[in-house]
Amino acid sequence: MQSMLDWFGRNYTWLFSGVGAVAIGWIAQRLFRTKPNGGSTVADSTLSESPVQGGSNNTLVNGPIIGQLNVASKVDIQLYERRLPIYEAAVEFVRYVVCDLRPKTDRIIQFSRATEQALFLFDRPTAEYLNELSTKAFHLHALVVEREGPVRDDDVRDFAAIAREECEISVWFTQQYEVIRQRFEPFLHLV
Repeated sequence: MQSMLDWFGRNYTWLFSGVGAVAIGWIAQRLFRTKPNGGSTVADSTLSESPVQGGSNNTLVNGPIIGQLNVASKVDIQLYERRLPIYEAAVEFVRYVVCDLRPKTDRIIQFSRATEQALFLFDRPTAEYLNELSTKAFHLHALVVEREGPVRDDDVRDFAAIAREECEISVWFTQQYEVIRQRFEPFLHLV
């Protein structure tokens, strides 16, 4: 037991420097080895063999329990960190459009750039939905420009139809907060 405490004192910094899961699994295997008669015992040997320096290749550390869990968690967190800004961009874009219902082309293009990787991070319907947000915003912009354009004597624009379509798209945008949450929710749960 004293040799274990000595080893722990010498390796304290190493233990808590990012390889803790490996070290804990290795220590647990060493401490609770099975005796030939079936009982468990504290390790008989000194803990001089380091798992990082080619120590035990046990399934607790390198197998499906800890090794794969750590890799899966890192992948999920990395994917989450790449997906979250796209979700935030979508919410912020809808907020921007709904704010005064006069989206500018530079902001629409900026949103399109911020979400262009969505096809690789989400499913196709979500990527198409983000594209639909851009398309509807461009359409709303065109309607606003057309409605606010100068009126001429020979003007044949149907202002009532333009206003009606503008209103429909505006209402559609106000309903998108909940749609965005529902679409992105399955992709933003951490494991």
